[in-house]
Amino acid sequence: MISWTQGIRIAARNGPFLSLLAANFLERIGSAANLAAVIRLFEKGLALGEGAGLPLVVYLLTAVLGAPLWIWVGHIIPKHQALIIASLSGIAAFSVLFFLPPGQLMLTTLIMAAAGIAGRRRRRWARRLPQMLSIWMPRAAVRRVPVCCWRIGV
Repeated sequence: MISWTQGIRIAARNGPFLSLLAANFLERIGSAANLAAVIRLFEKGLALGEGAGLPLVVYLLTAVLGAPLWIWVGHIIPKHQALIIASLSGIAAFSVLFFLPPGQLMLTTLIMAAAGIAGRRRRRWARRLPQMLSIWMPRAAVRRVPVCCWRIGV
C-alpha cells in the first residue's frame, strides 16, 4: 500500500492525468459560471428572488423522470429522431422563459418541468445538482449539512 504523499507524487509525474485534471478543473469553472448565470437570470431577470432555485430543482427531477419516456420513444422511432425531437422540445420550452413577465414562479416552474421532460442534457445537469443545491439552499435558509454529505457521497 502506498501512502497519500506517494500517491500525490506519482500523480504529479503523470502527464495525461494532469491534463485530465486541468481539463476537469476548467470544465467545472464553466459549469459553475453557467449555473450562476441561470440563477442570476431567475433571481433578477425573472424577479423570482429566493424562489429562483425551485424551477431548477423541478427541472432536474423531471429530467430524471423523463428519461424512461425518451427510452420508450427511442424504441418506437429511430433514436436520432427521438434526440432531435427532445432537443427541439427543450429549446422551445426554454425560449418561452424570455417572454415571461417578472415574478411568475409557478409558470416558470411549469416551463422548466416541460423542459426537464424534454431534457437533452441530463448528464450535465445531474452533475450540477449538488452545486445548484449548495448555492440555492443557503439563500432559502436551509441547513447545508445534508447537501454537503450528498456531494461527497456520504
